[in-house]
Amino acid sequence: MSGYGPLRAGLWIKSRDEWPVLRDQLGPPPSGARIAPVQLRLAQDDARAAAAEAWDLDTVAARLRAAEQRIRSVRPATRPDGATLRAYHELVRPVFQTLLETPGLPAPLLPADWPRDALLATLGDAIGHFQPAAGAYLRELLARYD
Repeated sequence: MSGYGPLRAGLWIKSRDEWPVLRDQLGPPPSGARIAPVQLRLAQDDARAAAAEAWDLDTVAARLRAAEQRIRSVRPATRPDGATLRAYHELVRPVFQTLLETPGLPAPLLPADWPRDALLATLGDAIGHFQPAAGAYLRELLARYD
C-alpha cells in the first residue's frame, strides 16, 4: 500500500487514483471484508489538512530535517580507501531510506517549508564530497578482478 496514508481506521487515502493497480495486487478481499474505492473531492485547504494528518507530515518533515543535519555535520577528509567508502555508505544509506519512506505528494498538499528539496541539495553536496574518492577506490577494486 505504498503511497497510501491512513486517515481513519479502515480509511486509507492517496493523492491520485491507483485503485486498478492496487486491486490487481491485492486480489479478492478476504471473506467478510469489503473494499469500496471512492473518490473524495476536497477544497485545497481541506486536502492539505487531510494529507498532513494521514501521512503525519510534521513527523516526516522532522525526519527529513534530521537527515539533512546529519549529512551537514559529517565532512571527513576523503582518501580512495575502504574507510571512505564505508563512511559514504553509512552517511547516505539512511538518507535514501528516509526519502523512500517520504510520501510522494504533490506540492499543493505539502507545507510551504517542506524540507525535501533542502535535503536533496545537501545530499548532492555530500555525494560530490565523497564520490570521487569512493569511486576511485571502487574502480581500483574492480580493476583487480579484470
